[in-house]
Amino acid sequence: MSFLENQIMQSRTIAITGHTRPDGDCVGACMGLYNYIVENKYDYVVVTHLFPAEVLTAIKKQHDIHFIAVATDYKSIPFWPETNPDYFIIPHKDLIEDFTKKGISHEKLIPFGIPVSTNFSKDLDKSKIFAELNLDKNKKYILVMTGSMGFGNVTGIIDVLQNEISETILVACGNNKKVYEDISNNYNSNKVIPIGFTPQIYKYMTISELLLTKPGGLTTTEAATINIPIIHTMPIPGCETYNAEFFGSHGMSISCKNTNDIKNAVISLLTDKNKMENIIKAQKQNIDKNACSKICEFIIDEIRKYSKWKKIYNQM
Repeated sequence: MSFLENQIMQSRTIAITGHTRPDGDCVGACMGLYNYIVENKYDYVVVTHLFPAEVLTAIKKQHDIHFIAVATDYKSIPFWPETNPDYFIIPHKDLIEDFTKKGISHEKLIPFGIPVSTNFSKDLDKSKIFAELNLDKNKKYILVMTGSMGFGNVTGIIDVLQNEISETILVACGNNKKVYEDISNNYNSNKVIPIGFTPQIYKYMTISELLLTKPGGLTTTEAATINIPIIHTMPIPGCETYNAEFFGSHGMSISCKNTNDIKNAVISLLTDKNKMENIIKAQKQNIDKNACSKICEFIIDEIRKYSKWKKIYNQM
């Protein structure tokens, strides 16, 4: 655990990352969460999802609580303006206008970036990683990611690529055992290697020439933090579309609408190192590897200010 993480823990900060509503109606959700915060003496709450932000906003109307919302998509999603955190941490300064147009105060917007694990910013020894992953260091690899549930036209992507490129295709299947088994049974293991759910995806990114992934906000930021050329495969309409558009407009990825586009993009990048280097350069210019540390430092400062005024108020 880092020094900053220790400081956060000592400051009694809780991070809520998903659907937080307990069983019951909205009133029950509010009371349940508020009691949990009070009983555990948390000073600050950090949320990365709309639902807990909505609940905390309702609580804040009646109680003195403090929370920060961390946006994990490159767009102001619907209903963020309904929430009332102390601050919004947003992915990029170029999104400030998008958030203010939706009615969110400029003063609340802090463009630190999306926080990712420090694993994605480590300077790793590739030769050791090849050995750890039991991969041939003399081969080149491209990585195809399908999300934690293994969604997407994976076999379609493999089919258009396997006879067009010399690189071995690594396919991260997430929790989808059927996709894993289909790839294991129907493709040459020297050409296509399926990977089950793994906490070491950052290692696979590190040793790959390029990444094909759906444009989820977090995965895309993790990849850009590592600095691997990204090809965004067919997005789910909504946030993923906006993520792909933002990355594409800033030169950090190539976006594809179908498997033929994907084939052309892969060949184009693998045969033109300048294109790959330009994508990496754009990632370095736009993605802050230290976003997580900056957010932690900001929260600690806020807690100190809050604690100071709370102490003065209690002495009055």
